[in-house]
Amino acid sequence: MDFTFYPITIDDTGRRIDRVIRRFLPDVPLSGVYRLLRTGMVRVNGKKVRPADMLPPDAVIGIARHLAPDQDNREGDSVNTGEIRPYILLESPDLLFLNKIRGMPVHGPGGLYHLVPPSPSETASLSFRSGPLHRLDKDTSGIVTFSRTLLGARWFTEALSSHRMGKYYLGIVRGRVSSSFEWRDIDDDGKEMITLVAPVAGAQNESGTYTSLLQYRILTGKKHQIRKQSEIHGCPLDGDSRYGGGKRDSGYFLHAWQLHFPEDRPAGIPEFIAAPLPRDMRVQIGLVFGENVLAKLDTLNVY
Repeated sequence: MDFTFYPITIDDTGRRIDRVIRRFLPDVPLSGVYRLLRTGMVRVNGKKVRPADMLPPDAVIGIARHLAPDQDNREGDSVNTGEIRPYILLESPDLLFLNKIRGMPVHGPGGLYHLVPPSPSETASLSFRSGPLHRLDKDTSGIVTFSRTLLGARWFTEALSSHRMGKYYLGIVRGRVSSSFEWRDIDDDGKEMITLVAPVAGAQNESGTYTSLLQYRILTGKKHQIRKQSEIHGCPLDGDSRYGGGKRDSGYFLHAWQLHFPEDRPAGIPEFIAAPLPRDMRVQIGLVFGENVLAKLDTLNVY
């Protein structure tokens, strides 16, 4: 039997062989992958292997030639790299940080995901695929992080889950919030939501209605967490009709503002990064809270 051989990369090392082959041959169902391994049409270093075996460093995978994908087509759809440049905050060998605009989804038609070109590691690897490492709602602006290597993905996910990374948001809410709080609530799935809240500014209009500008630091990353907890605690995001904030033509303003990283960060990652406020949010903050508040935010100090 003739084989086509594929040297693995560091982004494949230590992964189960069945999962690597499943990613490399996406049109083959999992049952088919098991059959290929069982019959020896997929081998590692010339030997038959079991589905759960881990790939050792510097291994070479052999795939029966009639099953091997066309090497020229491995990169998938072409991506115009110029389209992503306006969104880039920082790119390191391991991670890519983008400033998502409000109204753009991360996934799906027109999503940011489709603008991100393959990383060199993704092109070389049999199984690694670059992708977003945390969620951000369609109508929330700010920082979205994409993996560029498996090492970067694992580091970011661990730092986030262990609370060693600071994720800071800014939001405009209804109501008066004059003190800092730690919000702890349970979501619909019984999972805990934890958010640290600090007031940045407050204002009262002629009719006596209060509006507050809040800084949020989320310690858990549940779906719609800030929006849900803001409603629970009586200060919904202004214009967030789904979570008690009424309707505004402009919608609500919530911005993923800063990421602060621990000392063991990968090469090329600074102590923190910040996403500039979108123009319409800056205008709204200036009108409601004053230009001095914008100047305060421009110092990038967090609370």
